[in-house]
Amino acid sequence: MLVFKKIDVWISASSIFVFAVLSLIMQDGTFMVGYITVGVWQVMSMLVHHFNTSFTNKGSLRYYYQYITLAAVLLMLSTPLLKITGFVFVILLFIAPIMAVYYTAICFRELRVLEAKKLIHLK
Repeated sequence: MLVFKKIDVWISASSIFVFAVLSLIMQDGTFMVGYITVGVWQVMSMLVHHFNTSFTNKGSLRYYYQYITLAAVLLMLSTPLLKITGFVFVILLFIAPIMAVYYTAICFRELRVLEAKKLIHLK
């Protein structure tokens, strides 16, 4: 899991940075491409963590983050049925970039924990 976590952190952090810079420079649809790319990567990362039960214990940051994300996805999926939930898209347009950075911070924190556990065996 340590190798995956390192890859996960670097892909999340670098893609957020690259797409943010490209969006400011190009000022075209790059922001939406980055928005979707980072979102898809982070959802796949959450699924890997969920199925490996890695840092998903009750009360952890990831635990709450995953349930907030699940609620947002369910509201988005219910939009065709309940037109009133369409406001979720507007809210997520502004909140999702903050959530992406926060998710990357969670992953970085978990990486530090895994690396510390690895060093404990060196004593």
